[in-house]
Parts: sequence; structure tokens; C-alpha cells
Amino acid sequence: MNSIPEKQERVYLLHFNQPLAHAKHYIGVASDLEVRLHQHGLASGAKLMQAVKRAGISWVLARVWIGDRELERALKLQHNTPRLCPICMQERLLARAFPMGIDLTPLFTRDHQGLFNDCEGW
Repeated sequence: MNSIPEKQERVYLLHFNQPLAHAKHYIGVASDLEVRLHQHGLASGAKLMQAVKRAGISWVLARVWIGDRELERALKLQHNTPRLCPICMQERLLARAFPMGIDLTPLFTRDHQGLFNDCEGW
């Protein structure tokens, strides 16, 4: 008999393309990641994501782990999201490689329909 497996919970990290006050990331957990990201795009759900939407700040899905609320809490308690974020790590490496400064515009932007669009020139 074929049975459909339950959706596995995922912990995810969102990277803001510009900070909101001190916040540059959001860590959450969802059993249906696609639905949850759509909710964030509509500014329903987490208060931080509502504030990000009101401020007109775009964001990208930067990393996903298989895990539950226990992993989400453990990651949040580290207070070290830039080291968990591959986008921030790449920016840090580029800044070290080019100390005179280069344009570190993110390669991808997130539109408000939950889709990822390539930036011009990519």
C-alpha cells in the first residue's frame, strides 16, 4: 500500500537585503515551507516579518535544515545568524579578498509573490 509521508519539518533562515534596526535575519520552522514563505511574503505571521514587509525590505531564503522547533531554538540561542548565513559568509569572504571595496549587491532578490528572480546582469 502506498502511503504519502507526512511533511517533514524544516528550519529555515531568511536573509534581509538590508537590516531592520539590528535584525538582518529571521529563523523559523515550518512543516510546509512553500506555504510559510508565501505567508511571510504577505506579511501574515511573524511580527518581525510583518515589520520587514512594512519597511519595504526584500529578503531571500538563504538556508534550510531538516529539523523541528528544538533545532530552531538551538540556532536562535546561538545569536550568530551571520555565521549560519551563506550570503553573509560570502560577503565576508569577498570583503576580505577585496579590501578596497566592491559592490556586494545580492545576486538574487525576492519578489512579493514568493518567487525568486535573477537580478539584471547575472
